[in-house]
Amino acid sequence: MKKWNKILQRAVAAGVTAVLIGASFTILARPAQAAPAAYAAPDWFSQKYGLFVHYVPGLTTDKSGVVINDINQLASQFDAQSFANDVASFGVQYVKFTAWHKGMYPLYPSAKMTTWRGANTSASIDLIGQMIDAVRTKGIAVMLYTHPRDGHDMPPADQNVTGWGTGAGSNPNPDPATFNFSRWNDFINDIYGELLDRYGSRISGIYLDEGDASAQSYNVVDYPRLRATIKLRAPSIIIEQNNYGNVYSADTPDHEYAKWGSFASNDGSTWVSDKYQAVSTVVSSNWWTSVPSATNTTNWNASDIFRYTVLQAGTNVTGGGVAWAAGVYPGGGWENGFASTMRSVSALLTPVRSSIIDTYASPSWPTDDHSTVGGLRWGVATRSTDNMTTFLHVLKAPSAATLSIPAPADGRTFSDARLLASGIQVTLSQTSSGVSVSLPSGTAWDATDTVIALSSPSLATGAAATASSSVEGWGFAIANGIDGQNLSAPNSMGYSSLESATATQAQSYAVDLGASKTIDTVAVMPRSDGANAGYGLPVDYSIDTSTDGSSWVTRSSAVDTPLSARSITTNFGPTTARYVRLIGTRLRANPNDGGRYRLQFAELAISNNGMTSASTTITNVASHRALQGTGNPFSTSTTDMQVIARPPIYANSEYAWAISDAGSGYVTITNLTRGLRLSATSASYQNRTDVNQVSESAAATNDSQLWTPVTAGDGYVRYVNKQYNMALHVTQDLWSTPTYHDIFNVVIVPPSWNSDEERFKIG
Repeated sequence: MKKWNKILQRAVAAGVTAVLIGASFTILARPAQAAPAAYAAPDWFSQKYGLFVHYVPGLTTDKSGVVINDINQLASQFDAQSFANDVASFGVQYVKFTAWHKGMYPLYPSAKMTTWRGANTSASIDLIGQMIDAVRTKGIAVMLYTHPRDGHDMPPADQNVTGWGTGAGSNPNPDPATFNFSRWNDFINDIYGELLDRYGSRISGIYLDEGDASAQSYNVVDYPRLRATIKLRAPSIIIEQNNYGNVYSADTPDHEYAKWGSFASNDGSTWVSDKYQAVSTVVSSNWWTSVPSATNTTNWNASDIFRYTVLQAGTNVTGGGVAWAAGVYPGGGWENGFASTMRSVSALLTPVRSSIIDTYASPSWPTDDHSTVGGLRWGVATRSTDNMTTFLHVLKAPSAATLSIPAPADGRTFSDARLLASGIQVTLSQTSSGVSVSLPSGTAWDATDTVIALSSPSLATGAAATASSSVEGWGFAIANGIDGQNLSAPNSMGYSSLESATATQAQSYAVDLGASKTIDTVAVMPRSDGANAGYGLPVDYSIDTSTDGSSWVTRSSAVDTPLSARSITTNFGPTTARYVRLIGTRLRANPNDGGRYRLQFAELAISNNGMTSASTTITNVASHRALQGTGNPFSTSTTDMQVIARPPIYANSEYAWAISDAGSGYVTITNLTRGLRLSATSASYQNRTDVNQVSESAAATNDSQLWTPVTAGDGYVRYVNKQYNMALHVTQDLWSTPTYHDIFNVVIVPPSWNSDEERFKIG
């Protein structure tokens, strides 16, 4: 605890008011400078397609191939609007962009850099702020690339004042004889604190460059302190780091390629996917512009880039997918061939976007780590974030009209199959041994990627439904809201209310299952038709259940929800209900419908399989660390073991858990390797009276092993222990000993903390 107190004291000295919460924290941060209203950072797990751009004084060249060394010349020639227009035309979800790199010269006015290093050590123009605002207007998230240990590129005078030292060292590492660890970390935490104060409310992530291939950067950077500096100011953003074998205190790793490894080949069918880390790879000459604009540097074709993006979407489980890298010229424009290639990728993506963007890798047909398109038998599978639609990406078409594949690994069943691009139904056959889909006459396999959307069965399909009002025509009907078609199609757009006079004129839709049934998940799927995607889902809403149609229990509610093309997903412990109701208490205007207010959705699905699993991973949203059992004894016990949270990149059998229905809305969580259950204990954590430790112990009939799943938004779950009424929580404290630089402790905390440290992704 002393460690965290010191970290927080430093943060308070830097101007941030912090409130310590057990082994974690929340922040009351001062507002970012000139920032628009804060926004919810996107779900990193579902980010699949990005762009990585370096723009660096001393590295970036102009269109004639001349390196621009002057930071203000470089900053003044950046065209934020042109850049944003280009990025949007590439169709990406997110952009990684340089805040600083060589020599640590920030592309924004930095008072802290001036204090430490003197004048002319940062840009006088806020290039970063202009870029963020322009890109965000396009609905694209921004991650800022940074380098916390780039002192080796500084002038000697700056190396002295920052603590890096001027000894010979072994580039890129400082000389231990002249390196001042404490001073260097005071310096970088000042710089990162200022960066997050300015932009923390407008960005989705911070990228940390490792810089040391031996993965011993903990000798240079105090990573727990740096994480605290970042997360105190922006608790929800992702910290990503290029991975050389140690993730330190970052949330998630990235595997960088600069046309080496499998990406040295121009044959995209040989490029290797990565299950447990994102991939970033150079497409043009380098991460930054480095040749004259007339030089053609893009030797890869759009089809290969698109198909690898699909492969990585179906493989990667930690988020980020793939970011394709290139530099932008001062004044705008890209190296020859890059922009046209990426626009062609976007054209391939558009008809099947919902099967790639904002999806997870499917556990029904998991793709092996280090797969290639050339090595696939038929393709890969992704799934929607509401867990109700599985997308088959047929990258290797069969010779006949029928594709037959093995049975789903997770036992999932399907009720409907359609070609995503056209909505045309395909013949679906499922047995215990496999699944077959057959194209109808007059259709053919797409040589690039045929996407088939498989709908999971819903208890609501074919049930009775009522609504406060309804449009009956143009593909809309009350019945079409529960017809088993999860995506909008001309013959079934879903449900639409009549127009409301004002945003606050409520509209509702209710389903009668005909008899009481056990349910645990309600998913309201948005319209998916082009520009209308996401419109119709309410801004404020509640989802309620009832056994009699008159007494209702609210299972979830929300206000001020942003426009999104992902479902409203409500999870709860297995519950008996006959009726399910959605009430939109504040509706969203649709500019494509003359600004009218309506409640609309493609499908309302009800199921009883969202909260249990025979085998799954349980990953924390805040730290992206997965629960893992261990063989380390808990306290003095010879039978109970410790539970830790560890980056998924170290995947082993101890990550697998069974979540089982225990009745009355509770579940048990059992480690499949050891057969031990996740258990809350009375043991205090760090001598606190409000934070307890957890263990894994033999199955028993006591309340310490019973957990209530509680919906936590975006399909995530909180687990509240029955005996202690405390929520499962991943701390940001290192486990056991500082030797383990990236493993965190797991505890239970009061549910009122309600932070991302208590939110978990299942699977």
